[in-house]
Amino acid sequence: MLSLDISGAFDNVSHERLIYNIRDARLPQWVAEYIRSFLTNRTTTVMLGTHEDGVRSTTSGIPQGSTLSPILFLFLASTILPQLNAGATTAIGFVDDTNILTFSRSTEANCRVLERANEKWMTWARTHGATFAPEKC
Repeated sequence: MLSLDISGAFDNVSHERLIYNIRDARLPQWVAEYIRSFLTNRTTTVMLGTHEDGVRSTTSGIPQGSTLSPILFLFLASTILPQLNAGATTAIGFVDDTNILTFSRSTEANCRVLERANEKWMTWARTHGATFAPEKC
């Protein structure tokens, strides 16, 4: 089994890639426009102790705490799971955590399959601007 955790998953979501995936899923145009509107003109303020930084515009990420954000993240990540579910390999994901399981009569064969799955994940990560947090798995 290979376990992966996407680092800062919500913070690093590319708005353009997310909208692309929503359109690619063939959802109605109004859904993509609603999501684009939801993500446009967002701001954030950073606080460290009692020091408050100024308001900053955010051009990526989805808001943590919003009930819509986990669903949006699933649209972003949904493109990789079908690629990983093949033959004796099963990939299961929940928001930013994914487990890939494979089985055969050979440990070496299992390792090769998981290495190929990891390569697919790394390609997906580069395309989607994601990184992994191996210390969390």
